[in-house]
Amino acid sequence: MKIGIGISSNPVAWEAGQEAARQALCGSGAAVLGILLITDQYEPRAVLASVRSALGGAKIVGACTAGIFSADECLEQGVGILTLAGEGLTATTVLENYADGDAWIAGLRLGQQLLAAGQQQGTLICFPDGLTGNITRLLEGLYNAAGPDFVYGGGTGDNLRFLRTCQLTEQGVSAHAVAAALLQGVTMAEGVAHGWEAAGAPLIVTNAKGKIVYELDGRPAFEVYSERLGGVTPDRFADFAMRYPLGVSYGFGQFVIRDPLRLMPDRSMEFVTEVPNRAVAYIMKPRADRDFVLATELTHRTLANLAAVPRFALVNYCVSRSLLLGPGYRDEIRALLRPLGSGFPVLGSLAFGEIGSYYQVPQVHNKSIGLLVGG
Repeated sequence: MKIGIGISSNPVAWEAGQEAARQALCGSGAAVLGILLITDQYEPRAVLASVRSALGGAKIVGACTAGIFSADECLEQGVGILTLAGEGLTATTVLENYADGDAWIAGLRLGQQLLAAGQQQGTLICFPDGLTGNITRLLEGLYNAAGPDFVYGGGTGDNLRFLRTCQLTEQGVSAHAVAAALLQGVTMAEGVAHGWEAAGAPLIVTNAKGKIVYELDGRPAFEVYSERLGGVTPDRFADFAMRYPLGVSYGFGQFVIRDPLRLMPDRSMEFVTEVPNRAVAYIMKPRADRDFVLATELTHRTLANLAAVPRFALVNYCVSRSLLLGPGYRDEIRALLRPLGSGFPVLGSLAFGEIGSYYQVPQVHNKSIGLLVGG
C-alpha cells in the first residue's frame, strides 16, 4: 500500500486543489481513493473539479471543515487530501441526500448502496451534514444495513457559523447530504476520546425532541442546568456551555458528549447534536490534563487494536476543543500524533462532530477526538 498527503493554503480554489493533489500523488502514485477536506473559504465545486482532473479515475470522498492539519501544520484555510493506492485496495463511494425526517431511511439506503456487491467487512468513512440534524438516526440506519463487522469513522463539518456545509464525492458536491466511502483491502482500527468527567449526580432527560432538551428531572432544562452549576445567568450561558457539556451515559463509565448550543426563550436548551429522550445524563466538567495524556493514550490504544503495521491516520478533532484550548489545541494534536512517529502520513480536520464507536456501534460525538489508523 502507498499513501500520499497533500496540503495547500493557496487562496485560489483550482490552484489549491492541484497543489494538494499533486503533492499527495507524489507519495501514492495513481490513487484508488482520495479523502478530500476543504475549508469554507473555497468554492467546493472548483476544488473538486481541480482534484478530479489530477486524480483521474480515483474515487473521492470528503467534506468542508473548519480547518485541516497534517503532521507538520495546522491551517484554518486550506485544502487537504490523503490518497491511497495498492494492490487489493478497493473503494466504493456514495453521495446520499437526506432531510431531517428521513435520516434513518437515508442511512439504510447508504449502507445498502455501499454494500451492494455483498461485502462483509471493511471500513465505512462517513461525512454527514452536521446542520441537517438527526445524524444519530442516520448512523442507526447505516448500522442496520452494515452491522458490527465494519470499522466506522468520519466526522461532520462546520466552522461554528452555522451557515453551510458541503459533502462531496467524485460524483459532485451537495449539502443536506452524507458522503461515504467503503474502503477494503486495508486493516483499520478506530478510537474516540473526550476528556470530560461527571460533575455531579445523574439527571434524567424527561422531555427532549431532536436537538432540543425541554426538561431535565421534570423541570425546565436551563433551570436545572443553572442550579447544578451554582447559578448561571442567561447572559453567561455561552461561556458555561463551552466548559460544561452534557454527557449521555453509554454504560460501563462511557459517555457520549453533547454540546449545548443556545438557550431558547422558553428556557429549553438546544444542543449541537440530538439528545435521546429518557436518557440518563450528567453535566460534565473538563478533566485536568495539562500534558494531554488523553490524546497520547488514545493513539496508543488505537495502535494496540490495529492488527497491522500502521501506515496512515485520519483524525477528526472537534473545533470546539480548539476554541476551548486556544493555541494550546495544537499541542494536544502534537501529543495525539507523537506515538505515530515523525513524518507519519496524517490528514486531520477540525470537525463539528466526530464519528466513533463504543462497543463497535457508531455514534456521533461532540467535543471529542476521533482517530482512524490504517495499515
